[in-house]
Amino acid sequence: MRSEGQWLSLPVDTWHSNRNYIEIKEQVKRMTVVNDPAERLVKDMQDFVSLTTDEERQDAIITIARRQRKKIGKCRKMDMK
Repeated sequence: MRSEGQWLSLPVDTWHSNRNYIEIKEQVKRMTVVNDPAERLVKDMQDFVSLTTDEERQDAIITIARRQRKKIGKCRKMDMK
């Protein structure tokens, strides 16, 4: 995304007529937004629960997974470098 940021210093009510603002606005509209952490959590839970059909074992698996997540905390890709 290439753009000059001078429009940021202009009054907000003039942005709609600035070419750079309009270009960025259109690019942002086309972006796909994904909630990766939530989607990963749902996928993990589905995978864990599908390991067994026994409800007690499913509960145990979920409990263990929650404990592990608390131990690890928020793990971000940038923290792993």
